[in-house]
Amino acid sequence: MLAQWTTLTGSAGKGKELVKETNDLAIAAQNSTEMVNDLNQKFYAVTNSSSKTRDLSKAVLTLQDAFGQSDDAVKNFAYAVVANDW
Repeated sequence: MLAQWTTLTGSAGKGKELVKETNDLAIAAQNSTEMVNDLNQKFYAVTNSSSKTRDLSKAVLTLQDAFGQSDDAVKNFAYAVVANDW
């Protein structure tokens, strides 16, 4: 995961920061790290901002919890949002 984030951000330091944020979000939301990492990468790809990525991912994970949606449903939602260039 660190290698992916280092490549996406272009910085080992930012990569480590986003790995930590991914792990922290996964624990807080009781989701798999893989799922949260996928969500974060989708949002980071369009925002290029760790803070916006964190906020968007946290909001989507909160909605997932509130509506009882599956991880696959959340991944599809994130893909649709990103694909439509919101």
